[in-house]
Amino acid sequence: MSLKTNLLLLAGAALIGGGVSGCGKLGALEQPAPLYGQRAKEDYAAKRAAHDAQVESTSPAAAADQPDPNADDAPRTTRELKAPDQLNVPISKDPIDGIPDPNGPTPSMSPPGAR
Repeated sequence: MSLKTNLLLLAGAALIGGGVSGCGKLGALEQPAPLYGQRAKEDYAAKRAAHDAQVESTSPAAAADQPDPNADDAPRTTRELKAPDQLNVPISKDPIDGIPDPNGPTPSMSPPGAR
């Protein structure tokens, strides 16, 4: 490939990458305000105000479903909500029944013959 072809490919990749990089907005997309038309602008403002009022009125109800953060038994994150079989515990701390201990028997600290 020639230098000119490489530069064109690089420029094309940069343009495509720049265009795609703005596509990362998460959540619901919001409709932008209209650029012209007084009636369209008024309709947009009314719809926006109604939507904001609806979101504001539903927020306290959603908060009531949340656990009390001051309670001692309330989970702090979703990571704390795990089944016991999902806990990552070493085999030496929680041996499985029927499998020999990988560390061997616990050594005796007393000399042989002394009981």
